[in-house]
Amino acid sequence: MLVPSILLSVSFVFVSWFSYEKCKAYSIKAVIIKSICSLLFIALAGYCFSQSGYHKFSIAAIIALVFGMIGDIALELKCVYKNNDRKYTYIGFVAFALGHVAYITGLFLELYNDQVVLYFLLPVVFAILVAMICILIEKPLKLNYGQYRLIVFLYALALFFDLGISFSFAIMTDFKYIPLILIFVGMSLFALSDLVLNITYFGEGHEKPIDLVSNTFMYYIAQNLIALSILFL
Repeated sequence: MLVPSILLSVSFVFVSWFSYEKCKAYSIKAVIIKSICSLLFIALAGYCFSQSGYHKFSIAAIIALVFGMIGDIALELKCVYKNNDRKYTYIGFVAFALGHVAYITGLFLELYNDQVVLYFLLPVVFAILVAMICILIEKPLKLNYGQYRLIVFLYALALFFDLGISFSFAIMTDFKYIPLILIFVGMSLFALSDLVLNITYFGEGHEKPIDLVSNTFMYYIAQNLIALSILFL
């Protein structure tokens, strides 16, 4: 665990640095630091893969983490280059949605058995209900999705299906499979991070340091936990 501990420690330093820079101002410097933060969770996944050997979920997770990095950069550039806000927002949403699809596919392929289909049903219902709620609470929470309403709905479907399926599969394995526990905790933090981001992007007056820092730390803890889960496959 020496190398993962080192990578996680370095990640904490860079995530803290990025949070500090972002709270000061949106800048290319912050984009570069954020890119390094994302490279670190990909590096962690790569190391864990080298130690655990080939698994279907490992490949899918690394692909998802790369999509995550693309999304990270795009959403940060959205804040720097406000004239291209729409383009970078869509790139970010699509990249993260594809990442969740990759995670879901990897979990399905890794854990496929005769019971798996049954454990898909509840997450599907859960994802649809929560995605609908996300749209319905737009006005009560004083949010304004505008032209992004459809992509917000589709992204919410992918995110909450991912969260639901990681929990459902953890139940299927009686919470005895360490990778699934790490993935479920990671996805829970991912969802919380996105909820904060949702309010930050589409609400008003929610770009306070506490919002930016909490979103950043929950997100990077989530991605690092998912990357670390590969080690225990």
